[in-house]
Amino acid sequence: MKKQSFYSQPTSERSDRTRIPHVDPTAQQEDLTRQLNGYMGMSDDQLRDRLFQVAAQSRAQGTLDNDALDRFYQSASGMLDPQARARLAQLIAMLKQ
Repeated sequence: MKKQSFYSQPTSERSDRTRIPHVDPTAQQEDLTRQLNGYMGMSDDQLRDRLFQVAAQSRAQGTLDNDALDRFYQSASGMLDPQARARLAQLIAMLKQ
């Protein structure tokens, strides 16, 4: 008898601790679009304030630390022009304080 992979079991047969939620790509894209549209009309000051608010919430939840900020800078900086890269470095330095 062929052994069945754990991940090929129907979700209902798995214990609650090991459930892997289904992610609907369309819903995920729509959610991201809604979030981005919410930021489109904001000024630089409003965006910065929102960034610090989200960062404070994430730190309180234990999901943001200086290493995560460094990894974000490393992954995003290559896509930015020198001016935007310098601004991102400033923002990250401020977030680390």
